[in-house]
Amino acid sequence: MLDKSCLYISDYIERNKDIYYDMLTRVRTHNDMISWIEFFLEAVIETSKTAKEKFRKVVELTMEMDKMIIDLPVKSENAKKVLDLLYDEPIISRKKILEKIDIKPTTLNVTINSLQERQVIQETTGYSRNQVFAFQKYIDLFLK
Repeated sequence: MLDKSCLYISDYIERNKDIYYDMLTRVRTHNDMISWIEFFLEAVIETSKTAKEKFRKVVELTMEMDKMIIDLPVKSENAKKVLDLLYDEPIISRKKILEKIDIKPTTLNVTINSLQERQVIQETTGYSRNQVFAFQKYIDLFLK
């Protein structure tokens, strides 16, 4: 049902690299599959807990954003279109937003300005043209 993986067991293995290699060695030298399976199951359990917490935070953020767009000085449906795109592409250019959603450039400009004022998005290039925006609150959920 998901387009992308949500369990990053490799992160757990990387953080427990020594144990991982020890378990692999024990399988080879002592035929100790049980310890390997236990290690791997622990990786799945911890990774699942982490993923569940991230999903909870994403749901909270989407609810917060849905409430916030009601108070913007733009049509909520236009802000919602932009936000929905930002969930798919949290770093995106103004040009790409216009290509991906049906919105007039002037409407997009007002929407972007409103989202910047609310600190939902930040312009990342420092340029007045060819701007790129980041939905940093959303990005941060996955970097922590």
